[in-house]
Amino acid sequence: MQENRNVLQLFRSTFIFAREQQNARFSLPERSKGMEIYERRVTSMKKLLAMVLALVMTLSLAVSANAFKDDKSISDDYAEAVAVLNGMGVFKGYEDGSFQPKGDITRAEVSAIVYRVYTQDVKDAKASMYATYNKFSDMAGAGWAQGYIGYCANAELVKGYPDGTFKPSGKVTGYEVLAMILRAVGYDKNGEFSGADWALHVAQTAQQAGVLKNVKGIDLNAAASRELVAELLFRAIADASTVNYTPAFGYVTDKVLKLGESTLGYKNFKLVGKADSDKWSRPGTTWTYNVGDEETTVIDKPDVSYTKAVAECDVAHDAGLTADTVLPVRQRQGSVR
Repeated sequence: MQENRNVLQLFRSTFIFAREQQNARFSLPERSKGMEIYERRVTSMKKLLAMVLALVMTLSLAVSANAFKDDKSISDDYAEAVAVLNGMGVFKGYEDGSFQPKGDITRAEVSAIVYRVYTQDVKDAKASMYATYNKFSDMAGAGWAQGYIGYCANAELVKGYPDGTFKPSGKVTGYEVLAMILRAVGYDKNGEFSGADWALHVAQTAQQAGVLKNVKGIDLNAAASRELVAELLFRAIADASTVNYTPAFGYVTDKVLKLGESTLGYKNFKLVGKADSDKWSRPGTTWTYNVGDEETTVIDKPDVSYTKAVAECDVAHDAGLTADTVLPVRQRQGSVR
């Protein structure tokens, strides 16, 4: 991996530079020894600090990056959601190693994602069993997605169109995605996501549940991008409490009913986020989940604002160092130092 090679080169160069500067202090001419030692020490410390900062920046990218070849195009606000859901096996990338975060997502793809998070079947072992459950007239061309759509339709997590079609290859708006996700949490038992004002009810429910807290300046009437869907789903299963509906009391959260941990992520995957810090004491959140009996750490992501502050450090900027800087390895006779 290029990042790992950069780290090793940075570390080796930093070590060589520090040792050379330590030795150089004892070879200065006597006539200006005091001032030159002082100036050289100041310059050495500044360069050394810049190298160390660059090393930390490079390591931080290796720790927090998503496992996609186009991970740098994922928006900072959505990177955590993409990484956690991909780690869980809920939201997967493409065969070419990309995630295509800005690409539009289809109704079939959303059905597959909702199916996995609702059933815990992240390996898609049982999805094909539900292919015959479909009640839509256009499933002949749905191919790989028939099972996901069939399950979600019968569980009333997704809805079709008045003409009896589902349009699996069609684009899906932000409001439509929210409706599917919120049904998985327990909403729409009273049909509030139907009728002329359905989008308004969806928006109000999502806002109250905390699903939209990172979504700013996005037109939810437009086609939803893959990274936006990841963010909406992640907040719904990690932060929003599941609910129960009764005609007498309406929706009551499981948290209020004291039915144990109340999020869909915890119920199905034991998904837990813990405020933490990494080895450099940068604030972040460590997410863990269970699939079967094995607990896995999904991500330990440094806070975005902190990472940006490090990247814009004046010392590193003055020295012309970035996370992609490759420093030459100095050689002396007979050895590499």
